[in-house]
Amino acid sequence: MKTFDDCVNRGGLKNTEIDFRIISKELAAAKNDLQSSKRSISDDDFSWAIVQAYYSCFHAARALLILKGWREPSHECVPVALKKLLLDELPTEKADVLNDLRYLRMKVNYELEDFQESTAKDAVESSSEFIQAAEEIVKTASEKTKKF
Repeated sequence: MKTFDDCVNRGGLKNTEIDFRIISKELAAAKNDLQSSKRSISDDDFSWAIVQAYYSCFHAARALLILKGWREPSHECVPVALKKLLLDELPTEKADVLNDLRYLRMKVNYELEDFQESTAKDAVESSSEFIQAAEEIVKTASEKTKKF
């Protein structure tokens, strides 16, 4: 398991400017991917719904990293960074959602594994809850800075 310092030292996390315009775009992309994942479930495309649920969660996570002044060239480092940078704001089980969905996405993309409807629905629900938590964190931060 990588540590935050490993991710920074190997270039998997980099400092960036806090930009509420980009944060807003990331959250919009998260919601768009979430809606797409719900449509995929309706179309009985459960594996693709999982991939879309992962990316919806990933975009919300990117918004949170940018909020803390970081960006990620490495998907693997995002959950590590969330746990370190948002320790007091994001419960560990919420931070773990991204890694859990990343694992499922990798099973779909690289092992061509098919998943059942229940797994896809769980992925979409988890992603939805993560996005809601991210939006609350961003809202609280933006009210403090009056920039969002």
